Amino acid sequence: MTLLSDGGNIVRFHIGDDWRPAGIGFAALPGGPGQGWSKRDRDSESLTIDAATGTAWVGFEYWNAVGRYAAGADGTLLARFEGMVRPRAMREWPDNGGPESMVRLRDGRFVVLSETARPRVRTSAGGVGRGTGRRGLLFAGDPLTARGVGFTYVPPTGFSPVDVAELPDGRLIVLNRAFAAPFAFSNAVTVIESGAIRAGAVVRGREIARLAAPLVHDNFEGIAVVREGDDTVVWIVSDDNETVLERTLLLKFRLEA
Repeated sequence: MTLLSDGGNIVRFHIGDDWRPAGIGFAALPGGPGQGWSKRDRDSESLTIDAATGTAWVGFEYWNAVGRYAAGADGTLLARFEGMVRPRAMREWPDNGGPESMVRLRDGRFVVLSETARPRVRTSAGGVGRGTGRRGLLFAGDPLTARGVGFTYVPPTGFSPVDVAELPDGRLIVLNRAFAAPFAFSNAVTVIESGAIRAGAVVRGREIARLAAPLVHDNFEGIAVVREGDDTVVWIVSDDNETVLERTLLLKFRLEA
């Protein structure tokens, strides 16, 4: 397991048959937009990896930037900083609602979703307002060298996208999060059909799961997909935000949809 916090902290460990973490190690993300410990300096919110090379890309909020990292000679992820870009199309995204979700597709394209940036739409009165969707970008290749084209992702009502991953069949699985006062999180998991995302498209996913009370629920904002034999396994992780009201949980699911 390799996990990256939203403060540039790396956690690595193994999980054996006893479900206990072993070989736990910590490191600081090398390079990036800032070198401090605060979220504003190193708000690393999204992570995606090229499994063939170990190259990783990290999306930074506040900076609305994407950084690229090479693996070490031993295969350790996030070992060396290679460069960073602040795409023009992201510059107007909110400081705390930028590239929260990012995935490198197996064909080399990238999909990035903003958590809170909404597209401008025409109102019935002839003015300009904000739609219910979230702004997304589709890159033909590495965001450090390719230009992104825009599209819109419409999450379930009341939710915002917080992470995205690619399924083995080419569909995308999106983790969406909602917050309700005084202090309750819930998540909706949606699936977007393969090929639905393209320039100018308005995309809605099919909801396949919801994590809310009385089920286990928390501030889940990370999702990853792996294969175990014939099974497609989905991992979901939460962030405790260093508060006693939240927990860091790692959940494992087998996808049947």
